[in-house]
Amino acid sequence: MRRNQGKSADAFKRISALMMIIVMTVTAAGCDQITGGREPANASEQLQDAQGIQEETAESDIENLLETVTTDISDETGTSNNEDALDTQSEHQLTDDFPEGSAGMYAGTLELVDDFIESQVEYGFSGAQLVVIKDGQLVKDKAYGCVNGYRQDLSRIMPGDTEYKKVTTDTLFDLASNTKMYAVNYALQYLVTQGKVDLDTKIADVIGQQFVDDTIDITYPDYVNPGLETNKSWKSSLTIRDILRHQGGFAASPHYDNDRFDQKIQKLTDIDGINILYSGSDGSMETRENTLEGICRTPLMYEPGTKTLYSDVDYMLLDFVIEKITGERLDDFCSRTFWEPMGLKHICYRPLDNGFGKEDCAAEELNGNTRDGNVTFKGVRTDTIQGEVHDEQAYYSMAGVSGHAGLFSNAEDLAKLAYLMMDGTYSGKEYFSKDVIDEFTTPYGNDDSWGLGWWRQGSGKDRSRYFSESAPADTFGHEGWTGTLTMIDPDNKMVIVLLTNRKNSPVMVNGTKLNEFYSDDFLLGGFGTVPQLIYDSFMKNSEQVDNELCDIASSQFDKAKKRVGRYNEEPYIDNAASCEDMLITRAEKQNGNASAALKECAQKGCDRLSGIAADGVKSEAQEERLNGYIKDFETRISKL
Repeated sequence: MRRNQGKSADAFKRISALMMIIVMTVTAAGCDQITGGREPANASEQLQDAQGIQEETAESDIENLLETVTTDISDETGTSNNEDALDTQSEHQLTDDFPEGSAGMYAGTLELVDDFIESQVEYGFSGAQLVVIKDGQLVKDKAYGCVNGYRQDLSRIMPGDTEYKKVTTDTLFDLASNTKMYAVNYALQYLVTQGKVDLDTKIADVIGQQFVDDTIDITYPDYVNPGLETNKSWKSSLTIRDILRHQGGFAASPHYDNDRFDQKIQKLTDIDGINILYSGSDGSMETRENTLEGICRTPLMYEPGTKTLYSDVDYMLLDFVIEKITGERLDDFCSRTFWEPMGLKHICYRPLDNGFGKEDCAAEELNGNTRDGNVTFKGVRTDTIQGEVHDEQAYYSMAGVSGHAGLFSNAEDLAKLAYLMMDGTYSGKEYFSKDVIDEFTTPYGNDDSWGLGWWRQGSGKDRSRYFSESAPADTFGHEGWTGTLTMIDPDNKMVIVLLTNRKNSPVMVNGTKLNEFYSDDFLLGGFGTVPQLIYDSFMKNSEQVDNELCDIASSQFDKAKKRVGRYNEEPYIDNAASCEDMLITRAEKQNGNASAALKECAQKGCDRLSGIAADGVKSEAQEERLNGYIKDFETRISKL
């Protein structure tokens, strides 16, 4: 690990070491290694310190060493870094490709990001990882919270409990739909760059004529049935590009894994065997093949190209397209093409089969896929999901390897992978051409919030809920249902990867609606706040950041007040309390120099929470917790 000590003496030692290497290189080129107390990790390792430098005889390599040391001296002597910028020490081992640095971002605001996430964790969120790479520098690599925050009886696991295990920077998270980008899109972008795929290739020409001929007739609700022959004609003309645009005509999810899903009404039922497209739920490779057959049988819901409907089927199908073209299963192709040559050790499908244990993975839903006992179907899991993909179709009908979900990673490896989209290269090797990157990320039609599969911020700020209001229009990335966010900002040469396990929390049951989880209702679960604070770190304006925090907190107090007495009052109140805690913490860290406006904002927040308590909270346990929060806040505010 390289640490910025700010000592010019160290810089001169490193210059001396470099001069010695140059002399020894010229006079003793036959030497195998030049080391000073340790052996280099591999043949491509660059200079890290005055001890342990591998000899390179080429003139260009010497120049690289000079450039590396010059950069380090500039950092160590303080000649190029603003004294207010982020301290570049890190608790995580760095790579040569992304040396740690501040990239001109201010430490105070980046520390506020930590305070925000840690506060969310304290008040009920399970865990998270955050990595920020800007201008090729690893600015932040941090882990928060625990891998499993709740027991199956919905009680919370707290620090000090025997089951409590901290998230580390190596913990793997279920990426959910981010799989679409970093498995399928990456595979296709690579294959197009290599000239092995044409995006206008018809699906039937790759999968086979059965993709058309096996289609069955289904009348979907709220859609006009065009007739079987017309539907087959539509499918025969489908291209890879159509599917990437989510304009292929497939329904959002036929639930090939669930025998109780009724295709005719597009809803789950309690009738066994009603799903005419059911492929199986045992998670076997045989069932995976059945799923391909099910996709071939699936009729389209609408005429391709006439609308955009986000569909998991699209990327399940593209998975099979890639496998037909390459002759390899998707996970094997991605490993051989990207993960192994890039040295990524914490990314894979099916982690329990690839050297990881459950404790190495962030847990997801508490009671399997039952929504805390409210859902059942053939083969449903009932234990806390940990180390297995949460997504039902990926697990039960695709054997854990699918194009729409199934990939696991830590934030650092995923950020390195995402940074490929800056120029298509990593460590000097080209994976994507610039033209291909542009083709996949350029908007099409009148909706500039979509590329080919990629989510775009767009001119209308359509993705601001995820990317924040400050993200430029050309920012792109994706979200994953389990609580993962990747965003790539080419304008600022920045990648943000935020991984959480927000589904590792109780279900907020609302009649028949069972997809809202406790942590979904936290600010962290909605993503946008973290990117906003990261963009705020571009400027050194404490007052402006304070004002923004007050606005954020005020909006959360409003939301909490509206939820009092409703089914989801608890997470909204806990989230509001977390925001109040963040305000007070910010004021406390200013060591008596907090602005009057920030203090006033903190006091108003405490008063508003007291007002919520006075309104009559539905849950007695929540009322007791809230009163405890208020008492603590009042004490802390009095000391500001």
